[in-house]
Amino acid sequence: MKNLWKMMLAVLVMLCAAACEVGVEEPTPKPEPGPENPTPDPTPGDVELSFTATIGMGADETRTDVQFNNGTGLWDAVWLGNETLVVKADNLAFEFKNSTTAKSKFTCNAKGVDNLVGLDVTVELKHAAEGAIDSKTGKAGGSLYAKVKGFDDGDEVYLEAETSYLRYSSAFDVTISASKSIFVYDGAEHANVTLAKGTDVWVAVLNGKEAVSLTFAIGEEEILTKEQEINAHKIYNFGEISSDTQQPTPTPDPDPTPTPDPVDMKSVYLVPGVWNVDGAWYAVHAWGDAGDADVVMTDADADGVYECEIPATMTGIIFCRMNPAYSAFSWNSDAEPDHVWNQTADLTVGEAPYNCYYIIDWEMGEWREKGAEPEQPEQPENPDQPVDPDQPVDPDQPVDPTPGAVSEYGVVGSFQGWDVAAPVAMYTEGSWVVARGVELYKDDEIKIVKGNSWDENYGLEAASVLTTDAEHTLTKNANGNIKVAKNGKFDISFNPSTLAFTYTCAEEYTSLMVNITIDNKAGWEPLYITLKQGDKVIADKADVTNGIYQISGDYIGSSLTYQFFTDGKQTEEANITITRNGAALSVEENVIKLTFKLDTDNAKQWWGETAKIHVWNTNTSFDTSWPGNELTYDGNYTWHIAVPSELVGKTINFLIHNGNGWQSSDSKVTISASGNTVTGSSIGIN
Repeated sequence: MKNLWKMMLAVLVMLCAAACEVGVEEPTPKPEPGPENPTPDPTPGDVELSFTATIGMGADETRTDVQFNNGTGLWDAVWLGNETLVVKADNLAFEFKNSTTAKSKFTCNAKGVDNLVGLDVTVELKHAAEGAIDSKTGKAGGSLYAKVKGFDDGDEVYLEAETSYLRYSSAFDVTISASKSIFVYDGAEHANVTLAKGTDVWVAVLNGKEAVSLTFAIGEEEILTKEQEINAHKIYNFGEISSDTQQPTPTPDPDPTPTPDPVDMKSVYLVPGVWNVDGAWYAVHAWGDAGDADVVMTDADADGVYECEIPATMTGIIFCRMNPAYSAFSWNSDAEPDHVWNQTADLTVGEAPYNCYYIIDWEMGEWREKGAEPEQPEQPENPDQPVDPDQPVDPDQPVDPTPGAVSEYGVVGSFQGWDVAAPVAMYTEGSWVVARGVELYKDDEIKIVKGNSWDENYGLEAASVLTTDAEHTLTKNANGNIKVAKNGKFDISFNPSTLAFTYTCAEEYTSLMVNITIDNKAGWEPLYITLKQGDKVIADKADVTNGIYQISGDYIGSSLTYQFFTDGKQTEEANITITRNGAALSVEENVIKLTFKLDTDNAKQWWGETAKIHVWNTNTSFDTSWPGNELTYDGNYTWHIAVPSELVGKTINFLIHNGNGWQSSDSKVTISASGNTVTGSSIGIN
């Protein structure tokens, strides 16, 4: 019998060891909690992983705004904070949590979490009841789900609602009645549900293909009745449910309610730097335990520093660069996708005197004192051995990493809007001037300028990609820009005496992936995409998941050919240019063609079969940067390109050219639903 017990004990030990190998730690005995022995927090691992999570960015229209409260921006804060997403792969499962100050960032530092890196994982909201709908338990009563291939730290994850949700806000208890039993709670299906008052209330419901009549009531008063289809993968936002005849029940107070004290406010400032182009204005979205606020920033004294006041209790903030076409703050939506041009990450509000946020480049910024100059790097540890200004620099050796004084030279380029008045500063290092840690991508072009002016600038005779870690010679006041060869952070060096130029990629973004977002207007399921660069096939009928297809950042700045497929159907081939922000495409059943026919005889002999179109000011993905997108050649000096249906009835600006000096004048055409044909004479070719 003893031997039998020993064998059973050995098997138990082996099973415990196996559990540890799949990510479950063996518990460590600890004393009972109490005043002398409080319960310790779980021991974190050596590695911390995090990712950004967004709800409702998949192929389906997952955020259907039935009613939108522009005054409160009710649907801006999808995450409330203190929520949990579970990441699973094989036998591994780890919980990632967010906070009220970084709502969209989910983090886990549990031991072994790094085993998830590189695996295909699923991400889902931690449910109140595993696998079941519960209409009374908020967001966690339904299912938010995503699949991620090759999971990595810093990923951006888009979650779809597998169930449907109703969403509203109210200062009163609300009863929702439906013409069908779409609510689930207490183990049964119901046609109505009563929920407590709250901000951003989520109600998980059953899906159906037929319209359901919904009525929202406060007490006996019916506030809103809506006929609505409840389909899968959608979130139906009903705005503020309020009553003109009832008042919220006040919290009992034994003492008379005093007049509330004025809310303490605090100032925050913004120096927009490279953001300050194209007439942009600025706003902040701030939040704290008492709620959130959207505030416009102003520069009343025109000193270039924008300011506003927010409640002193607010601890989180986002700075936004706003489109001047709009005068009121609003987040981007499907109907108006261009309110916010740029925004910072979720930030912790800087405390005075470090309450002025400086935009350093398009992706970075930092808190400083208002009016502070850029921070100077620390001086060399041995100042008795300065750099000899006459000593030749070996391009194979790193330049002295300790910069001297700010020089009169700087770096400008597409990465900062070609703002010659605010170039990236270059510091004197011997006979060279150097800018370090400049973030550039393969779609960027740069030049060196002197004295914050175009009067003296340095570039190339013709724009071209320069190899890194090699010495090149620039030309004064040349027309050509320096095209960037890699994605990453660069140390840029220029010798004003010899016009020598080098740039070294100090941190290359070798694992960078960019998203091609796809609006499946045709409703094709399944949906596949083929991508080619010339004759090179990048993706061959690859699955499109959640409206996203990811490709390597190596293709940034490249023009690719794409085509969509589903069972028995396919679109025409078309062209797209990949930027640091990826690309946006749409799948449409009916292809609208814009056709160009060259009918002017004296130009035909020079034109050839290649043509491109440059389009601007449509405020859609159809806009291009120069030289534009390639047209499909149909023979007989005729070309065409597919036009998004959203441009029907709109007049677009365009120019076509062959890349060898022949081009049209700036022209316009109003897009017809049946397509357009434009002839050579009407596009200015003679």
